[in-house]
Amino acid sequence: MILKYLNPETSYASTERVLAVIGTGAVRRDQLLYLLSPCIQRARTDQVLHQFRQRGWLKTYYTSGKGEAIYTLSKKGLQQVREDDSKPIRQRIGHHIAVNDVLIHCVDEFGVNGWEWVYATDSPAEEWQLPPARVQTGAGQWHIDVDDGARLSRQLYDRCHRFKRLLSQSGRPERVLFVAQTQEREQYLRRRVTGLSSDRVRFSVCNVDQVVEYLVGTTVATG
Repeated sequence: MILKYLNPETSYASTERVLAVIGTGAVRRDQLLYLLSPCIQRARTDQVLHQFRQRGWLKTYYTSGKGEAIYTLSKKGLQQVREDDSKPIRQRIGHHIAVNDVLIHCVDEFGVNGWEWVYATDSPAEEWQLPPARVQTGAGQWHIDVDDGARLSRQLYDRCHRFKRLLSQSGRPERVLFVAQTQEREQYLRRRVTGLSSDRVRFSVCNVDQVVEYLVGTTVATG
């Protein structure tokens, strides 16, 4: 689980911590530095990144506009975390960055102890048909699907019904939170998703700034 690598009380080496964070898929430089700041000084993180480049483990892309660095692992790097390079990582960079923003909001609220964050790359393959992230806090469990803005109505309908079919097997009420990246997309998802809730599986929609409010169980408009 990623949280153990973000916890300064654990004894992981700097290389293990950096590898674990980049190994989640893709991470923007400011996100990497922020998440690892309690454990590793910035200069040490840069040393590790330099080592990864020399070993051929690291790929670097740059955002348009500000030109911010985004890191992913190369085929050699993926082998270090026992993954393969079959996923179209470059096409999914924006999604990984959005997921990292959700993680950062959670770390700001909960720290790195007393709760769980499970992302698809941490999970057995059979779980990948579920929402890609799961958060377990004292207020209960949420499945989180960070919306990529690309799914049409039929795809969302099919996705929600797949989630209902799989999550209904747990035997307890389940909650799925769709996180939209724009206000327009949030409104679109509210119209398409929330009405598909059932007694066992409830769908909610929010933006990234509202995620923690849902997770801690405070009152938020559910649409």
